[in-house]
Order: sequence, then structure tokens, then C-alpha cells
Amino acid sequence: MAAKRAAPLATLFSGLAARRAPGVLYHYTSQQGLIGIFQSGSFWATNIRYLNDAKEFELALELLDDVLHSKLQTASNKYDQALYTVLQESLNQASGSDVYVTSFSEDGDQLGQWRAYCPAGSGYAVGLLPAVLRRAHGSYDRLLLLRCLYDEDEHRTLLHRLIGLAETYIHDAKVAQSTNPDRVYREAFKLFDAWLPTVAAVIKHSSFSEEREWRLLAPTAFFDHEPPSVRSGRSMLIPYQQFALSDSETAMQVSSIVIGPTPHSSLAEQGVRALCVFHGTRNASIEVSDIPYRTW
Repeated sequence: MAAKRAAPLATLFSGLAARRAPGVLYHYTSQQGLIGIFQSGSFWATNIRYLNDAKEFELALELLDDVLHSKLQTASNKYDQALYTVLQESLNQASGSDVYVTSFSEDGDQLGQWRAYCPAGSGYAVGLLPAVLRRAHGSYDRLLLLRCLYDEDEHRTLLHRLIGLAETYIHDAKVAQSTNPDRVYREAFKLFDAWLPTVAAVIKHSSFSEEREWRLLAPTAFFDHEPPSVRSGRSMLIPYQQFALSDSETAMQVSSIVIGPTPHSSLAEQGVRALCVFHGTRNASIEVSDIPYRTW
């Protein structure tokens, strides 16, 4: 069943989120975050419902409900009507689904992200090769690196493809005549529910487009049912998991580190170099942002 659920995901994102990743992807963080990344050899993956976009996940569900409603209104036979009804019912269950994401950007020196994700005067953008990210946690079937989509046309294309996978499953099951109808629709419900969190995790509101975000993501099942850790947030406690990129005997494969706007650029650069040397990361390029943004 795992292979059956995972295989179609590649076709879902063809021509959309599956676009080739840039040479380096950057994760914005604080001083403490940077030290923690090197000490643990891992990145934190945050529960998607706790991210700073208040419409995370909900935007995809709202659009999907609209698409399914339209399909239900124009369905030409009772089999399609039953399928669309079942999938609409699944949306209430999906609203509580958990998927954990770590965010990266194509841009390693972007003012909006220094402001949003880093403390004033002490931000860092950690750059890694996409191939390094895809090796995280040693898993290849459930861990995905995907580009976020900000255009509603792409959103709807992706959602139509998702529904199309369920339609194909129902059609093939009917042709095979090997399963009773109730069981077929139950299985379609399960498959759709398994695919939906991944799809919803890359659908973002257009107002966030400047972030040019890519996400390393996995459903809760990726972590073998390990309970999440909890960190403090600005207004609530935030559940997170960890994506391991190296073990205690292997240095972090960091390609570059960009130091955000700071009043002490020379000393900040020396401090980062010392951190890299201490943890055995010797080939990372280190540069200081040239954005003339002052918070001190």
C-alpha cells in the first residue's frame, strides 16, 4: 500500500512543483538556530498549522472544496457523484492532518526574510545543496523537496490532478471487477487522504511569493510515530520534528552561509568561520549581506 500511495505523487507535480531546484537553497535562522543546526546536524521541521501564514493548509482545502463542488454539479453518472461526495467528506478529516515542513528559499539575501525570520542584527541564511536535503533522515519514499506554488491557476491544476488520481483509481477498480463498490470508495478515500497533505503543503497565498520558497516535508508517519518535540513561539507552543542531515561523526555539508545585516560584519564573519571549523565544516563560503538595512 505504501508504494501505491507514494508512486503517483511524482506525476502530480510534473511541470509544477517538480521544477529543478536551484544550485543552493537557503534556510533563514537566528544565532541560536545556527548553533543548533551545527550541534545536532539537523533542521527543525515545524507542524504546518503553526507557521506564520495564517492560511496554511486551509487555502488548499477551500480551493479543493470549490473544485469538487463544481465537479459534483456536472457529474454525468452516479459513480462520479459518489466519488466527489466521498472526497468532499474527506476534507473535514484533512483539516486536522499533520505534515511537518522545513522552509528554504532560492534567495539567500532577501530583506523580507531577514525581517520576518531573523532577530534584528543577528540573522543567518544557511545554504545547502538540494541533493543534501533529499538525503535527510536516510529516507527517499516519504520525504519530498518541493517548490511552493503561489499562482491560483497552478493551484487548481494541481488539485485537478489530485482528483484525477482518485478518478483513475476508481475507474481501474471498476474495470477489474475485483472489489465491491463500498470497498473501492473507502480505498479511494484513504489514498486521497494520504496524498492531500503533501499537495496542500505547497499551495501558498500569492502575497508570500517573494519568498521563493521550497519545502522539505513529510507526513507524521515519516517519523515512525515519534511524538513531536515542542518549542516556544511568540504566542503559543509549537510542535516540531527533526530532519537529520548528518550524524555525530559526519560534518555538516553546508555550501554557504550568508550573514544578515549586522553592525559588526567583520567580527560576525570570524565567529561563523570559528563555528564551521569547530564542527569540521571547512568548505562553506561565508559572506555578509550587502543590504543597507539598519536596526541598531
